[in-house]
Amino acid sequence: MGATASIELDKPVDASDILASDNLEFAKSEVVRLRRELGHLAAAYGVELLSYDASDIVLGRCDDDDFHRCVKEIAHIRACLQLNTAQSSRRNRRGREYKKFVDEGKDGDDDDGSDSSSDDESKR
Repeated sequence: MGATASIELDKPVDASDILASDNLEFAKSEVVRLRRELGHLAAAYGVELLSYDASDIVLGRCDDDDFHRCVKEIAHIRACLQLNTAQSSRRNRRGREYKKFVDEGKDGDDDDGSDSSSDDESKR
């Protein structure tokens, strides 16, 4: 998923780090950074970002409202990254387990540990 996604996974999903800063310009710059760096993911999934800047959430009427909208956007992006990463991890793990299962089947080994030739001899 990339370096940006990995870095964001280490940050609080609820964006409490941004909320604690109580700084609109910092929050706005985080929104812009995340949108620019992760915009390629949206395109890969067929979603078009309407705005890479923060003009859709920083309206300039009330700094406190603008700040909280930025925090909400950052939390949303981080939550999506967490979800996407968890889904990818499960998918990758299932793929590895399936490949291992298929590869073991190619060897012709029975997993029960019994030797079929000795079973045949004991029945005689």
